Amino acid sequence: MKKYILIVLSFCLLNPVWATGSIKGDKTQLSSTWIKREARMIDANQIAMMVMNNGTFARDPETGNAAFYYPKGTDKKAIYAAGIEIAGKVNGEIRTACANFNTEIQPGKILPNGLPDDPDLESYRIYKIRPGDSADPSHPNYNPDYAEWPADDGAPLDEVGNPLVLGDQTLWLVMNDGDASLHQGCFNTKPLDLEIQMLVWAFDDDSTALGKTVFMEYTLINKSPDSIEDAYIGIWEDADLGDGNDDNLACDTTLNLTYVYNGKDSDSMYGFDVPAVGICLLQGPAVPSNGETAFQFLHAPIQNAKNVNMTSTSGYY
Repeated sequence: MKKYILIVLSFCLLNPVWATGSIKGDKTQLSSTWIKREARMIDANQIAMMVMNNGTFARDPETGNAAFYYPKGTDKKAIYAAGIEIAGKVNGEIRTACANFNTEIQPGKILPNGLPDDPDLESYRIYKIRPGDSADPSHPNYNPDYAEWPADDGAPLDEVGNPLVLGDQTLWLVMNDGDASLHQGCFNTKPLDLEIQMLVWAFDDDSTALGKTVFMEYTLINKSPDSIEDAYIGIWEDADLGDGNDDNLACDTTLNLTYVYNGKDSDSMYGFDVPAVGICLLQGPAVPSNGETAFQFLHAPIQNAKNVNMTSTSGYY
């Protein structure tokens, strides 16, 4: 049974700081010999964040260090590592699709036969496009990611059939948890057989909070013949706001916002101008609810349904 679940999140920074410096390149590969994955930077505004096609983000795959730079162009970092985590029951058995320090997720889609496709196919790279990109090789703004935009794999299109460009920079990738061997390094469950499509975008807008925000949308597709029941979906995050030894965690349920802030007046990395970093759930999954309407980003609303709000936040030390 195929079921589509859309989740839209945003990362936001508060209390801006300003500095100059350098930052690493846009594209890199994991150095591990047993699993090859790609990483690319979303860096349209004051945030520069690494995104990987194995379910994780905000971490440098080569060094293992933090890769959520704020302000962009400096070595100051607000998040050490993060990833999506999903758990649910299949025929009464708990299964997971999780990405934290280890990951149960790999690049690529799940084929009609129910098996994951080859994760090392070049077509399962991370696609990065911008306004003004062209599919014409002779055009000065030619972008092979725009020209080879994988609409057949689920990459979204605009109203006239071109690759959908959101904001000033858009990333798209597809992943799955169908490789049972990857689950042995995390929670040792059977796969959920989920296909996970991820859309990431940002605006270059220094005059508003958009200049300190990254948007992320997950589309979860159950490619298993079985239903997933009692499912929980969350974002795992190891924030490490500058010096991670003095961080505090809180949440605002009225805003669906979880945030990390400094527990002292100053930080060894940021000094006295310490930002806070938050994850805001803009659109949760839809569940049945008579008489209500559930919002869906880029899709028609669902009648007699409602969006699930944030239900919990927990910390560990």
